[in-house]
Amino acid sequence: MGMIIKTIPFNAVQLSVENNLHIEEWKLIVDHQDHRSASLNEVDFSEIELVTCVDKDELRITGEEKLNRLKKDNFRIRYGASVFMGLLQDLKEKNGDSVLENLYKQNSIDYLDFFGDIVCCSDDYCGVLFFYKGYSMSWDWSCRWILGNWSDKNLSAVSPKIIS
Repeated sequence: MGMIIKTIPFNAVQLSVENNLHIEEWKLIVDHQDHRSASLNEVDFSEIELVTCVDKDELRITGEEKLNRLKKDNFRIRYGASVFMGLLQDLKEKNGDSVLENLYKQNSIDYLDFFGDIVCCSDDYCGVLFFYKGYSMSWDWSCRWILGNWSDKNLSAVSPKIIS
């Protein structure tokens, strides 16, 4: 049961064609990108950390606030679209033995988002790519609005602390 995935460059056209969506115009917003994530060739998911950025006295925060809190922590890489694409490919190839499925089996993780990239489309809708385990108990993905509410159930994938 390998927990390492190879990253794949973000490809909106591929996502659009494979899922019968009209998202060809999605673009990554470079100003919000964690360039360290984009330069990775692979990620070992047995070593990732999952964070919510929601404080104990908060029920929810906006996605913008979550992004700001994640950006303040320069000691962790915010995994982004290339890691998301790698997980999607891993899921297609391995399904029941995929990294996502193993995260669910081992730790009951049924949601994972990727704040290393913000995705925007032509009508100024900006969001974050994420995976979730749906009612059918199969994995699916979507893009969640950055201005929406985020709770402690919304786990973000980040690297372990980088010690320089």
